[in-house]
Amino acid sequence: MSMAPITPSPAGVRLVDGSLPAMPHTSEALDRIARSGEAVFAIDSADRVILWNKKCEELLGKTARSVLGKRCYDAMGGRDAHGNVYCYRNCPVAYQARERPKEAVQRFQLSVEANKERKWLEVSLFAIPSYHPALSTVVHVLRPTAKHAVAGALAERDANHGESVAGRGRL
Repeated sequence: MSMAPITPSPAGVRLVDGSLPAMPHTSEALDRIARSGEAVFAIDSADRVILWNKKCEELLGKTARSVLGKRCYDAMGGRDAHGNVYCYRNCPVAYQARERPKEAVQRFQLSVEANKERKWLEVSLFAIPSYHPALSTVVHVLRPTAKHAVAGALAERDANHGESVAGRGRL
């Protein structure tokens, strides 16, 4: 399967693979979102990264050219507070954003490798609707955050030989 070329847009770089009908409002919305002051990326219905803006490049140390067309779980490699894989194929969070628009996806924290170190992010996401929900584009907004509360407590527990910081027992 060959991918279409990466083409520049006013807001950054976008992969145009032509596999789905273009939705003009989606393209315009992505251009506007990409120019926001936030680190954002977007995925298509096959979970391929189709937008990776400059702020995302700065935050994660990965160029748009290196991630466009990749599956988001390969590009992000997100993990939860316990080190478990969070980003994977058929993401239930992206599914919720696409298929259940009346149920807002709650913000969550994610650990990713950025510039050869783990970095904590707060992630919000939403869908740009399509004529069929499953084809909606899902936009991810990333914000750096302090170490996850659970991860911090786990690190402190380990440093204290298994006792919680508050002395209320084990985690």
